Amino acid sequence: MASDCRSPRMILRRDYNQQDVVAIAATDDTLYVCAAYGALVMYDYITTFPREVELYWMPCKLSGPTVIFFTNRYTLVFYAVASVLNLPAWSTPLRHVSPCEATGTLFAVLNALLFASAALFSALRVYAISLKDKTAACVTLVLGLRPFVINIFTIVQQSYSYIGEDGLCTRTRYYSTTTGTMYAHVPTRVV
Repeated sequence: MASDCRSPRMILRRDYNQQDVVAIAATDDTLYVCAAYGALVMYDYITTFPREVELYWMPCKLSGPTVIFFTNRYTLVFYAVASVLNLPAWSTPLRHVSPCEATGTLFAVLNALLFASAALFSALRVYAISLKDKTAACVTLVLGLRPFVINIFTIVQQSYSYIGEDGLCTRTRYYSTTTGTMYAHVPTRVV
């Protein structure tokens, strides 16, 4: 799963433990990567939008390739927006969930959807290239969905918390490395 974009706004104090200091130190690099990623995707979106309108919006016909295009394009755009939303330290409380958890979960779900659409697109390509061999397409789909399944498992098995006064948003995963590795290899065993 892609790294979370978290806010680096924090002043180091002596009562932080080593894990907190490591999380804070890693945040600066993550901030720059997420900001650059969001800017690049939005630049691409803005520069190609007139062509998108001409090719996909004006004909007003809905087809399989159009659905695939819109799914890939707008999942990626929303993913970029979610990565930028994860940059500041959100302190405004929401109704039933913390802002940290809301933006983190949105980011993780969109990340999982990107993996699912890539798996589906790969399976469709294999289906077309292999002269409509459904077995090869299904194997490609099952193997391609491995990151999607792992990310969904990760989303369910984690919680969010804040470190320090300025609220550095962090994730805690409630599974071991062994469990994560096991789930990474389950689809391979099935096939």
